[in-house]
This record gives sequence, C-alpha cells and structure tokens, in this order.
Amino acid sequence: MPIQSFVFAVTMLIIGCLLGWAWGSAAMAAALRTRNAAATRAALAQVSSSGANSEDSARFLQESVFRGAFLDTKSSIVFGVFLGAGAFILGLTRAKNPKLTIPTIFATIFLDVFCSYGPLFPTAQYNLLDTFVISTACYISIALAVIILIFPETLNHQWMSSYIDLVSAVHELIQIQEKVLQVRIEELDSDVEKNTLLNQIQNKGADLLKSFQALSEKSKMLEMEFTYGQLSGADLKLFELPMRNLVTRTRGLQSFLTLLTDHIEWGRQDWVDDEAPDAQPINARSRPLSPNEQNETAVEMEESTESNGLHIGDTYLLLHGRQRSQYLESVHHLRIQELLPILRSATSDLRSACLGGCDAAKSTFLIINTNRYKRKAQRLVHVEDGKEARLSEESEDVSTALTKLKTALKDYTENRRHEILEPFKPFLVSFDDIQVDREGRLPFSLRPLFLCFVFQSNLIWTAESLISLLTLVQAAQRKRPSRRLWAPKGIRSIVHLWRGGPNHSPLGEDLPPIDDAPSSDDEDVEPEKRYCRDPDSCPPQHIGHKLGQALYKGYMWTSRPETIFATKYTVLTILLWLPAVIKSSAYFTYAERGLWGLIMAQMTLQIWISDQIYFYVGRIGGTVLGGLIGMVAWYMGSGRGVGNPYGVAASSALLLAPLVFYRLFGPIPLNAIMSGITAVLVVGYSWVDTHLNTVGNPGVGWHVTWRRIVLVLIGCAASAIMMLLPPQSQRRNIRVSNAATITSISHLYTTLVSNWLTDIEKDECGSDSDSDTIVEEAHHTKSLRSFQTWAPAFRQRLITVSSRLQVLRIQTATAKWEGSIRGAWPFEKYDKMLAIQSKMINNLVQLSGSLSQLSPQWRKNLLHETAVLNPNLISEVVAVFGIVAMSLRNGSPMHEVLPHSLVDRTFYHESLTRRNGRRANSGTTSGILKKDVLRSIEFAHYATGVAAVFQILKVCPLCMKLNPI
Repeated sequence: MPIQSFVFAVTMLIIGCLLGWAWGSAAMAAALRTRNAAATRAALAQVSSSGANSEDSARFLQESVFRGAFLDTKSSIVFGVFLGAGAFILGLTRAKNPKLTIPTIFATIFLDVFCSYGPLFPTAQYNLLDTFVISTACYISIALAVIILIFPETLNHQWMSSYIDLVSAVHELIQIQEKVLQVRIEELDSDVEKNTLLNQIQNKGADLLKSFQALSEKSKMLEMEFTYGQLSGADLKLFELPMRNLVTRTRGLQSFLTLLTDHIEWGRQDWVDDEAPDAQPINARSRPLSPNEQNETAVEMEESTESNGLHIGDTYLLLHGRQRSQYLESVHHLRIQELLPILRSATSDLRSACLGGCDAAKSTFLIINTNRYKRKAQRLVHVEDGKEARLSEESEDVSTALTKLKTALKDYTENRRHEILEPFKPFLVSFDDIQVDREGRLPFSLRPLFLCFVFQSNLIWTAESLISLLTLVQAAQRKRPSRRLWAPKGIRSIVHLWRGGPNHSPLGEDLPPIDDAPSSDDEDVEPEKRYCRDPDSCPPQHIGHKLGQALYKGYMWTSRPETIFATKYTVLTILLWLPAVIKSSAYFTYAERGLWGLIMAQMTLQIWISDQIYFYVGRIGGTVLGGLIGMVAWYMGSGRGVGNPYGVAASSALLLAPLVFYRLFGPIPLNAIMSGITAVLVVGYSWVDTHLNTVGNPGVGWHVTWRRIVLVLIGCAASAIMMLLPPQSQRRNIRVSNAATITSISHLYTTLVSNWLTDIEKDECGSDSDSDTIVEEAHHTKSLRSFQTWAPAFRQRLITVSSRLQVLRIQTATAKWEGSIRGAWPFEKYDKMLAIQSKMINNLVQLSGSLSQLSPQWRKNLLHETAVLNPNLISEVVAVFGIVAMSLRNGSPMHEVLPHSLVDRTFYHESLTRRNGRRANSGTTSGILKKDVLRSIEFAHYATGVAAVFQILKVCPLCMKLNPI
C-alpha cells in the first residue's frame, strides 16, 4: 500500500478517535460539574472505611467503582445527553456519507467507553482509553515501518500498475471481438445466462468501469508524495482523460454483440418464406378468431413476449416491415451471418493494430514502472532546435505501434471499409441514385448493413482514442527521457509561483492541459433539482414565508430514511447504555463485557432491512468461525497450562494467515474481519485471565468464545427489534432509485438530441453560402468544437449513471434478503429493468460518438431523412421516460392507453410526414441516399447514431412492460 494512502486511512481513523475522545471528555467535564460533591465525599469515606479491613484495599476500591458505589443520577443524565447527541450526529453522518464509516465507528466506540465507564468514577478520568491509543500508535508505527522499509511502494507505482491493468482489460475487449465476429447465430440468446459470450463481455465491461473509477479516486493524491521515476504525478494525471475516452469508446464496442443478439432474436419468431410479404399481407393469412381463441392467443403471445423480452407492442406494420426485410435479406443473401465474415476480414488489420497499440502502451508503462532504479538500453535521437536526447528502446516500440495504427486506420477508412459494400454492389453500380419503389422503399434491406456500420464506427472511434493515448505516451517519452526525484505538488507549486511560470501541460505546450472532472455547476446539476418547485405553494415572498418554508423542510427532514436511522441509532444506544449506569446491573455489565453488546448492536443496525439481515449472516457466521479459530489457537499454544507468548503467537499467526488472505482476496471481507477480531479477542482475553489480576475474569478458551457469541447475539437481537420500529424496506428505495436513473437517462437522451438539432440551427444561422457538398472540413471542425463544449460534462454524467446502475444491481441482489411476507418480490423484473437501462447507456455512448463525428452540414442534409428526429416522436419518447419514472417514483399504475412500441410510432410519424408532402417520392431517393453517400464514412457514423436511437426506441417500452406497479 502506498504510504500516503495508508496515512490518509489512518488519519481518518485517528480523527474519529479524537472526535470521540473530545466529545467524551466534554461529557465527563460537564458531568463532574453537576455531580453532588457531598454525596461523592460520603461515598468515598464509606468505601475507604470498608476497604480498610480488606487485604487488598486498592482492589476493593476498584471493585467498588465498577459496582456503582459512586454513581450519581445527575452526572449519569449528563453523560446520557452527551451520548445521545453524539450517537445521533455520528449515526446521521454514517448514513449520509458511507465513506465516513470508519471514523464514525471509532468515534462511536470512544464515546461509548467514556459514557459507559465515566459515570462510575467520582473523579475525572480523561485517560480511560490510554491503552487503546497506545496500541493504535504501536500499530501505526509498525505499519509505517513495514510499508517504508519492507514493502515500499509509492502511489505513482500503484497508479501505473492499475493503469497497466486497464490497458490489459481494453486489450481483452478488443481481442474478444474476434469471437464475436465468428459467433454462430444459434449460440445467440438474449438471456445473459445462456449467452456465455455476452455474459463474458458484460462482466469485462463492468470490471473495466470499476477499475477506472478506482483509478480516478487515486489520482487525487498523485502529487502528494516524493517519487523517483520518469513521470511525475502531474504527468500521470494527464493520462486519465485519454483512458476515460478509451473506456467510453470500448463501452460502445461492447454493445455490438447486444445489438446483434437483439437483431437475431427479433427475427427468430417472425415469418420467413420464399415469397415476398407483399404477395400475401399478414391480415389476409388468418381467419377471424373466436373470443376463446383470441384469449388463448393473447396468453400465448404474452408468454412468448416474456420469454423473449422483445416483441412488445408489435403491430402489423412492424411485423410486415420486418418480414419484408427478412425476405429481401434471404433472397439477396444479405443476412447478417453472411456479412460477418466479410466484416471480420475487413477489420482484421485494424483490430491487430489496436492490439499492437495496447501491447506497446502496456509494455512501455511496465518498463517505466519496473525499471525505476535500473539502467536501461538507450539510443541517441535529435529533437527540436538541434538538441539531442537519449530515449529508451520502448519509445521505438510506441512509435512503431503508433505508425502502424495510423496506417491501418487510414487504410481501413479509405479502402477496406468498402469491402462490406461488395454484396450490395448490384444495387450501387448502375445508378447515381438508388432506385426505390413507389412507396419509397429500397430494393434491399439496410438492417444488416447498419449493424456492420455500428461495429465499424465503434472500432474506428476506439482506434482514434488509442491513437490519442499512444501520442501522449510518445510525448511523455520525449519530454521525460530520464528519471529524477519528484517533489510533492505543494513545494513545487510554490517554486513555480515564485518563478512565475505559465500554467500549461507538464508534457509540452502542444498537448492539452490536465482536464479536471466537471464541477457541480449549474449546468451539471440535474434539471429536475434545478427547476424543482414546491407543488403546493408559490415561492416565498417575505420573512414569514421563508420561516414557514424552513419549518416545513425541517419537518420533512424528520421523515427521511437517514433521519429515522439516526433516531433509532440513538434510542438503541441509550437503551443498551442504561444497564452500565444502574447500580444493580453496573458490575454485571462490566464483568461480562456488556460494552461489546452495545457496540455490536450499533454496528449491525442499518438503514434498510435487507442490509441488516445480510450483515447478521456475516457477523454471526464470522463470530462463530473466529471463536473456533481462537479456541484452537489458544489450546495449541498453551495446552493445559497458561501458555507462553511464543507458542501462543506462533499458533495465532498460523491460523490467522488464511483469514488475512481471505480478507485481501475474498469476495466478502466482512466475514474475515469478524473472524479475525473474534479470534484475537479469544486469545487475548484468555491470556489476560491467566496472567493478570482483573475485575471480572473473562475465562479461558471456550468460556470466552461462548460469551463473545452471546454478546454478539444480544446486540443483533437488540438491533433487530429496533429495525422493526418502523421497518425501512430497501425495495421502495430500489424502485425510487430506478425512477431516478430512468430520469437521468432521459436527460442524457434529450441532451444528445437537442445538441444534434442545436448544431444544425447554429450552422443555418452562420452559413452564408449553400454548398452542394456534404462533407466539408470547416463544418467538421465546427462540429468537433461544439462537441468539446458539452462532451466532458456529458461523459461525466454518463459514468455517474453507470455507477448508479452498478450500485443498484448490488442493492437489488441484497433486497432478496428481506423475504416475502406480503408476497413475492419481482426481483427478475427489476434485474431485467437494470439490464435494459445498461443497454440504453451503451446506445447513448454510440449516439454521442456519432454526433462527435457528424458535421452540421451532414446533419442538416439528413435532417428530413432522419425519422427519429421528428419532434412528435421525441415528445413521445420523453413522455414514455417520464411516465415510467413517475409510476415507479409514486407507486401508481400506468394507463393502458400508452404507446407500447416507439418504433411503430416512428413509422407512424414518418408516414404522416410523407403524406404532408415533406418528402419527395419520385421513384428514386430524395437526393440524399446516393451510392457515394452510402460509401462515405460519415454515413457510417450517421447509421451508427440512428441504430443507437432505434435500439433505445426498442428497449424503452420494455421498462413499461417490466414495471411491477
């Protein structure tokens, strides 16, 4: 572990300890001021006179203290008030910010000790926790010595290791596309559990996103250390933005198999014959059905829909169109399974170059990271202004890989990309305009071609992101040819300020500066939070209204789950604290270590029932296992005697090693933590009982184990009772959280569509000449500038929503622990709903990539050819998003009169547009879809965006179907 990471974690722990110590000391000082001095002196005199006849007066005094001889009612009340206030604040902090769990736990423990044992003493005892603080200081000292002397590691080194793992993960995702392009159609299934390849890709993509988020968290402390090497912390932070782009692009590359699977699933149950569907309309192929037959058919279609998960709200128009497309694909041999081998052959060189680029970047980072103190083979090169520098051999590998990747990308975009159009050559070779029938339909199907365009575009975008990364690596190698000692940012920033140096990229002025994550400004705040108003009142106009609004917000705050948890946390703490300050039970509570029952109750109490039940299983199981391990360790090291430190230490180390290993690499570290704590307590209390004379002997071996288990069960039972007063089900939270993520996806969708149309309006306002050409360099540059203005905030929000979906998956799986008292909880529906939202996120990535490549002139010329940009359709899509989110948020059912297929609504609005004469149907295309246009790379990007929107239109109504309300 890097030293600053350890220091940061230990600092949080120490801050928690100091806060608890300070609050406990304040409680003790206040309690001493309220204590009855006369009663205290009388109690001291009585104890002194009684202990005069005792053999050990000091032990008698000690036992008298813990038997409650000096308890004072007023003093105990003051301690209780401080304990309740501190417990409420710490519990609320723990619920509001889970990242502060460690400091709040230790602050709570310190406060519990002070308020449980402080009332028993007649005088100030501010050093009650000296033993704990001393042991903590010893641990920190030993850990620092081990980290610095035995296992030294800087955050710079760990960050680069994590970066290498990210590059390796990207390499695996690109490499697995070979299997995707060779997959057999029979193996494709929309069920992830049955489709092993799809499951593998989704898991790799989720792991890649988690790893990148962990890397981003480490980046904040990169410049807070002394490190020796080629790259400084500021240099490494510069590599975060290219990796963020690469992770986003590979997420789009992952979605190709999902699109392919959906394409196959949509066609498996459709009618396919040797005749065209036009020869026999669908409504003419079946006789009228009786009411009973209609009901049976409806049930069969419902079961088929639920098993397939795709044919929801299909109309005759959609079925007719799909059947015609399948017929044309079959007749002309243009099915997707016939195009995949061509796509695989055409992209083989580019994919190989991308893999080579990943290998070069990985090997370069690996050499830089592992050869910090070794001499490397270097070569002399000439740089700018006649200067010379020595570059290491890996620089040549990066340059070679970068050159190969650029060459392969250029060759693919200019030549090999057209290989996928060879099967369509009969339709493109003879005419400038592609012929259509009188209804404006093409003589061939574009569905398989658009799917191939999706893979092409995502691969090109991935290659471009990889080129940006390799370019930065090459610049870093030229700018930092040698190793040196880098100081923390604080010292170097002062030097730069004194020198008055410019603020630019640390690797060169020709490279972009370090791009920090977007701040929470107005444009980054969720629109529903920015414009949300009180539905029952107008904005406050005077001081009375503002005061009333503050009181209303305070009242609503008391009903929040976090506030309810803090209240239950406080009540539970006070109830379990009372036996320690009641004279009749004080000695029993101290001798039997009742404090551990209080701490266990506080630790097991959670906001949601499912989380609490899950923690019960982990803590109780870990306690039992740890007790058994502690017993074995004690009896192995001591036998039938009192033992010796060497034997007990050897047996403990032998049995605790597997727990440490499981703690580091196991799936559920909580079990290992509880087992380790219990094992150490069993061995430690057994040693204390046999070697020290204390008040209340805890026992040896088995006696310590069963008492510890009983204390854990008492704490769990107390928190279980408090859990039901009132119960807080996580299932409602999951339902509302799904509504929030659907709303966020809706905002992301509207952001992309609005930017698509806004750029067209800006181009129309700023253009003075009408050009017949579609692709112009000036317009493409303008598009890139427009994309760069909104892309960083959009990308950050996209990653945020993806993270929320990952957390929701864990919470959904945990919610099953609540059981089914009122009825079965529809876990499968919520799980499928999360999968659908993940699909929409992938399609939004594709759409944003398409917009980043399309020039405003292209968008303008294809505006009336793009059915998904119809304003009426956009309104219906946003309405469906809003209705589903509102139904989940309010728990109200949705109306049946809603569009069950947005794709059908797309064709409906398209037909209305044609009827109104907004499109020309003259036997050829409208002048846009020409063969030269079809061969253009921007049309491939356009097709990728359209395919992404259509996929969103397909899966969006599934949320309505899966809505359990």
